[in-house]
Amino acid sequence: MAIRWRMLTLLFFVRAIMAFQFATVGAIAPLIGGEFQVDAIAIGVLIGLYFAPGIVVAFPGGAIANWLGDKRVLLFGVALMAVGSALMASSGVWEVQTTGRLISGVGGVVLNDVMSKMVMDWFAGKEIATAMATFVNSWPAGIAIALLVQPLVAGSGGVFAAYALEAVMAGIGLLALLVFYRSPDQPTNTSVIKGEFPKGLAFAAIVSAGFVWGLFNASLAIVFSFAPTLLVERGWTLASAGASTSIVMFAVMATGIFGGFLADRTGRPATILLFTTLAFIALLVAFPRLDGNVFIIAAIGCAAGLSVGPIMTLPTNAMVPQTRGMGMGLFYTIYYLCFSATPWISGKIIVSTGVARVFDFGAAISALSLVFLAIALKLTAREKRRIRDVQG
Repeated sequence: MAIRWRMLTLLFFVRAIMAFQFATVGAIAPLIGGEFQVDAIAIGVLIGLYFAPGIVVAFPGGAIANWLGDKRVLLFGVALMAVGSALMASSGVWEVQTTGRLISGVGGVVLNDVMSKMVMDWFAGKEIATAMATFVNSWPAGIAIALLVQPLVAGSGGVFAAYALEAVMAGIGLLALLVFYRSPDQPTNTSVIKGEFPKGLAFAAIVSAGFVWGLFNASLAIVFSFAPTLLVERGWTLASAGASTSIVMFAVMATGIFGGFLADRTGRPATILLFTTLAFIALLVAFPRLDGNVFIIAAIGCAAGLSVGPIMTLPTNAMVPQTRGMGMGLFYTIYYLCFSATPWISGKIIVSTGVARVFDFGAAISALSLVFLAIALKLTAREKRRIRDVQG
């Protein structure tokens, strides 16, 4: 196996650990609520804290990695993940839980941002589309494994055992990176990081695309964070609820690459995204009303997976090479803003009206993403015309 594929396998493994860590709180939420005597609002805050640092860290992350070196910054991020989980595993005080989650989140955000650039360094000009599609699948893989494993671990050893497993896995990831990872001999130049900040129409288009991606992921997170709670309320065991919910992420993995392929072959990513989002909305509304049907869970995952590739074309189309570094930092800042805010809102909805209604909220923010989709497409088309006029 060529070294670039070995490095991709290593990065996939470590990023899957980050996804596993993020998903743990939702996977064992009923047990956390009982252990700490907290309501769904507090659980929502704990979920959202993981990506809250991204609002501040995402934009300068690339420049920091360029200054200190990708591997050093990545090792620091994974170390923070391990420290945060160890802190949560060591204390029954809720304030320590939130502090540990925040520390882990800083590490996860650093990891998420830097690793994307590292994959590009290894695969520039060589199977980059396949590599990025494979790399992105580490996210649903880690979440699906957490939904399967963590309810069993927490059910037998308590929530602190689940946190301890997170810490051990992050430690293994840190050791694997330290021993096996090396940078490519000829990394891509750093002009992207030092490039220009997107302005005018491009800026607005990237922000709109960021809201499409952020709201999509936030609504999907509602499914894997709160579906176990809904199913437990309806008499399922936590283990069976987690296993059934994990089907969502396995379905995302199964259909994600095909969605990108379909968008490339048809040249109609926006049309595909429109229909998959409408299907996603309908399924979210149906899920709690049909007794948490497992087939609907699978269909939700398929609709979400088919949406990933078309969504990721949006920021790319709004940028030129010299704005990609800062443009993607802006894109991910909006994404983290959406991702960190919605779990808290979801918790308030659950406390006020019950867990079933939170899926209606997910459908509503998915519908809102279509508004931002229309804005992003219009602004991108205008920006492309402006660039042609300048060049022509």
